Amino acid sequence: MDKNISVVIPAYNEEKTISKVISDIKALLGQYGFESEIVVVDDGSTDDTSRIIKKLDVVIVTISPNRGYGRAIKRGIEKARYEMVMITDGDGTYTTESMKELLESRLDYDMLVGARRNIDPSLIKKPAKWFVNKLAGYITGVKIPDLNSGLRIFKREKAVRFFKLLPDGFSLTSTLTIAMLNDGDKVQYAEIEYRKRKTKSKFHPISDTINLISFIFQTTIYFNPLKVFVPLSIVLFIFGISALLYRIFYGGFGVVSVIFFLAALQILSIGLIADLIGKQLK
Repeated sequence: MDKNISVVIPAYNEEKTISKVISDIKALLGQYGFESEIVVVDDGSTDDTSRIIKKLDVVIVTISPNRGYGRAIKRGIEKARYEMVMITDGDGTYTTESMKELLESRLDYDMLVGARRNIDPSLIKKPAKWFVNKLAGYITGVKIPDLNSGLRIFKREKAVRFFKLLPDGFSLTSTLTIAMLNDGDKVQYAEIEYRKRKTKSKFHPISDTINLISFIFQTTIYFNPLKVFVPLSIVLFIFGISALLYRIFYGGFGVVSVIFFLAALQILSIGLIADLIGKQLK
C-alpha cells in the first residue's frame, strides 16, 4: 500500500470525542512513518468542535450551515493531497486497532472496507437493514458484509469519478460501495470491532433509509438499468396474464390486461434504451 495517506474525518458536534480521535490517529500513523495529513471537515458544528480542532495540527475544512455527512466527506476528499484516503468518524466508534487492520493490509484493492462484526442494529433498523442489504446484493451480484461502514481506505481517484452520483447524506458510503462494485472495481473487506456510540446518533432510521434505497436505485439505473426495469416489466406482465385469465374464466378486466401488457412492454423498452445509452457513454 502507498505510504502516503490522507485521513478525512467529518465532524458535526463532536466536541466530546474529536480531540482524542485525532490524537489516536496521529499516534497510529506515527508508528508506520507514513507521510500523512488529517483533514477534519467541520460540518456546521454548533458546539465547541470548531474551537477544539483549531488548536490541533490538522487541515480544517469548514462548511456552514450543516450540509450532511456525504457533503463533508466529498469536501474532505477534494482537499486531500494524497492518492490513498482513509475516512473515519469523529465520534470514536472506530478504534485505532480497527484502523491498524486496514493500514497493514498489503492486498491489491481499490477500496478496503472495515466490516463491523459486532454491530447490533435496533429493532427499528433491523428490517430496513436486511432489505437494503438484500437489495444491494441483488444489484451488485456480490454479498456485501457491511454496506455502510464509515471506516474504509480507497484510492482518491476512484471516489472522485463518482462524485456526481454520491449523495450529501449518510447514503454516501453505501452508494460508493455499489458504484465501485458495479463498475468492476476491486472492493475487499476486513473484519473490525466497532464501539457503541456514546453520543446521540445523527442517523434518522426512516428518512435516511428511504434516501438510501432511492440512491441505490439511481446508482443501479446508471450502471445496470436492466436489473431494475426487467423485473418491473416481468411483474407487470404477470399482472397482465392474471387479468387476462380472469377475463377468460369470469369475464371483465379486458382493458386492464391490455394496459398491463403495454406497460410491461414500455418499461422493458425504456430499460433497453437506458442500457444502450449507458454503454455508449462509458
